[in-house]
Amino acid sequence: MESIGTKAFMQICLVVKDAEKTMKSFMEVFGIEKGTLKVIPEPEAYRTIYRGKQIKTKTKYYVFKMGEMTIELTEPDEVPSVWKEIFDDQGQGLCYLGVMVPDSAKAVKELEKAGNPCIHYGGNEKSNYNVVDCRESLGFYMNVKMQKS
Repeated sequence: MESIGTKAFMQICLVVKDAEKTMKSFMEVFGIEKGTLKVIPEPEAYRTIYRGKQIKTKTKYYVFKMGEMTIELTEPDEVPSVWKEIFDDQGQGLCYLGVMVPDSAKAVKELEKAGNPCIHYGGNEKSNYNVVDCRESLGFYMNVKMQKS
């Protein structure tokens, strides 16, 4: 297998029951500023595919930096997604680790050739993310993101 084009994690996604409450806890414990609240965009702006089916989710999440790492506190809605799957299976906790690569399509193809299926995709022509099930080979889900130029 070829390298996917990076040697560094840049993101940690945690699935949580209540993003607002968890964000407040992070602020208290770590003395950080409140993150930015986001919602997965409508399908017209940002196509989202989960296990081969297009979904329309209103999943919300806070995003903020801790050092060089981007943290996402994701509160899944009831629509099937990687976030809901992880939350339903294990409760609150790690959803995935993220990496930024020069060519996400090539990286995902390499990972899939090695037996790691892409189970969740979101994106448009400007940016995208690809959640790849690397649990058998690496022990976690990986979010492979395209570097913005």
